Amino acid sequence: MTKYIGLTIGPIYKTLTSVKKTREFWGASYIFSYLMKEIIKSLKNQNGIEFILPAIDENLFKDVNDIEDKDKDKYLGVGSFHDRFILKSEESSFEKVKNSVNDEIVDFSCKVANHLNKDCKKVEEFMKKYFSIYFCEVESDEKLKIVNKEMNKYLDNLELQEKFISKPDKNYLSDFLNDINKSFLIEDAWGRKSDNRKSFFNSIIEIATKELHDKISDNDIFKKNDEDIITEIKREVGKDFKPYHKYIAIIQADGDKMGDTIENLKNNEEFKKVSNSLLKFTLEANKQIRDFGGMPIFAGGDDLLFFAPVVCKGKNVFELVNEISETFNDIFTKTGLKTVPTASFGVSISYYKYPMKEALDSAGSLLFDKAKKHPNKNSIAFKLLKHSGQNAEAIISKGGKVFTAFKALTSEKIEKNIVEKILSSITHKIMAQGVILKEIGNDEDKLENFFDNNFNEKIHKDNKEFINKLREVIFSVFSSEEYEKKEEEGKEEKYDKLEIIDAIFRTNKFLKGGE
Repeated sequence: MTKYIGLTIGPIYKTLTSVKKTREFWGASYIFSYLMKEIIKSLKNQNGIEFILPAIDENLFKDVNDIEDKDKDKYLGVGSFHDRFILKSEESSFEKVKNSVNDEIVDFSCKVANHLNKDCKKVEEFMKKYFSIYFCEVESDEKLKIVNKEMNKYLDNLELQEKFISKPDKNYLSDFLNDINKSFLIEDAWGRKSDNRKSFFNSIIEIATKELHDKISDNDIFKKNDEDIITEIKREVGKDFKPYHKYIAIIQADGDKMGDTIENLKNNEEFKKVSNSLLKFTLEANKQIRDFGGMPIFAGGDDLLFFAPVVCKGKNVFELVNEISETFNDIFTKTGLKTVPTASFGVSISYYKYPMKEALDSAGSLLFDKAKKHPNKNSIAFKLLKHSGQNAEAIISKGGKVFTAFKALTSEKIEKNIVEKILSSITHKIMAQGVILKEIGNDEDKLENFFDNNFNEKIHKDNKEFINKLREVIFSVFSSEEYEKKEEEGKEEKYDKLEIIDAIFRTNKFLKGGE
């Protein structure tokens, strides 16, 4: 009988939602990846142990400075270790894992204590109570995919055993996260120390205004309070400051049908192929996010969590999401597996003063309660939470014609004066004719006649191509089956197609710089 050990670490969500600043948010995620890395590092070369998940990439265990320059960008600044691992052992390695977990918690606690100038034993006592690290061992001669399925079920059950501890006199983890910009984790993630927080972490307003940084001459502008920052930026850049520069996107992603993919694996080599593909995606996505001007919080396995500006470097956040999605698809399509997974995304766009916990909850809800429950999954659910209190929300399947029309519309580059002159009036006029659109929306000829009759002025004719993209969105939504009523678990749900169109139009206007 072959022995397998699975391990899970937490509490991740509880830690993420306990912080308020971006540097703390990063640290709240990175500590779990760091601990997982150190535990795996202590075990991976021991006799008789073979890691099934995650894939072992030696660069992940190197000092960042020792990674080749051509690859370094993929590894910088983000925790890439998932919250679980599975290993195979020739003989019981349960005690080895137990000892490794204890040793790494002690080591981590002492490093935190030294950073805070506190007593190691007191910090260690706190950390051992705080962290939830569970592991179990099973014996099986079943195929690896069966072991993986069973192991994850066991780990799920273990995670339900939430620790309930009395409120500590001193929360050393909170103190550490508050001062994390000078900690050993910074050196671990970037390969160097820094006394300048700006070198590693941008505030919410810095991320939101990333598109304008090259136009700002005052290097100390972000040391002021947020209201003064915005006033100063507006003064410097003038009309280049757009309403979206006061907003930030929080994006969460997760793989679809990974269970089905694993169920159809034929042998251990295919299992390793999946593991290696997940690692490759993690590294590529990290680079894409950073290149866009975003801030990766977590990129491990098929999971992503990151902050991003709404618009930066000539493209918007939905174009970034599409690029990341295509990377995922390309990597897994090349595996030649029988079942190829997809990825779904939750995109929450909120005002820079909006509570971070609520924005994070919104992204998670959009992903797990909306996108991953959409027919065929492989979807994007987005929500624009306006400062005025108005919201625009829609779900779009990435494999359908609505997404094609959405991409064509939102990526369209139009002149600033056109946004101001016709975008608002056109979309308002279209939505005011909702009763008519319900009748003709799925008839291409009638819809074209409707547009020709309503938008026949010179300014409309001069921007015919853009207006056609608006029409295509309407037709794609009304003619698509993805918004037809469906029954799931005895509940009937029907999407309001006009609300979907309205959300797309309002989001498009926002991306173009409109109010």
